[in-house]
Amino acid sequence: MKKYFTLIELLVVIAIIAILAAMLLPALNKARDTAKKVKCTGILKQYSTAAALYAQQYNDFWVPPANPVWSGRVAFRELIGVNTPAKSGTLETTDGRLPVHLLCPNSAAVMSGDRNPMYSYGVTYSGLEANDWEKYAFKLSRIVSPTISATWMDALDWIVYGTDLYTGEGGTKGGGRRAYRHGHNDLNVAFFDGHVESKSKAACDAVWDVASERFNKNFY
Repeated sequence: MKKYFTLIELLVVIAIIAILAAMLLPALNKARDTAKKVKCTGILKQYSTAAALYAQQYNDFWVPPANPVWSGRVAFRELIGVNTPAKSGTLETTDGRLPVHLLCPNSAAVMSGDRNPMYSYGVTYSGLEANDWEKYAFKLSRIVSPTISATWMDALDWIVYGTDLYTGEGGTKGGGRRAYRHGHNDLNVAFFDGHVESKSKAACDAVWDVASERFNKNFY
């Protein structure tokens, strides 16, 4: 004689499955967020390695943040594995976008499909703003404390400045904002010595405008 599930038994099974799914979902989301965070740190590590190679090739000069913007500089793009032609007579690429595997997976650059690097990562530029930005290039030897001086970080602009903050990814508005995209208000930061860290909002706030910390005060 065949035995069939009763309606009550079926509902009980469905309820158990729903409870288990609800219990597992936060863990799955956390694992996914961690994976994206790790991917982001790997990308910044790749940037740092490319910048170090750039300095070796160009007489100790770090990748200039502007003129053209760092993400559009053909020589740097080649070092991160993106080969696009240059505009005639310039050092700038004809297409400044980057593939998604070189952009923060949680950034507006990826989620919007725009692939504009300025909506993914920005560079600190302390020390370059003098003289109306006449001097864009600088030698790595100018960085007194490379282990605590930041280069690239999660941001919503091609440069990062000031103390204004941004959390989340509500759009593609810039304004030099840091973007806390990972976990509980964390952002990833690459440093001039090549290492990458995840920094909390509180940690960034504590050192952002403190010259002795040199987090974004690079030139001394």
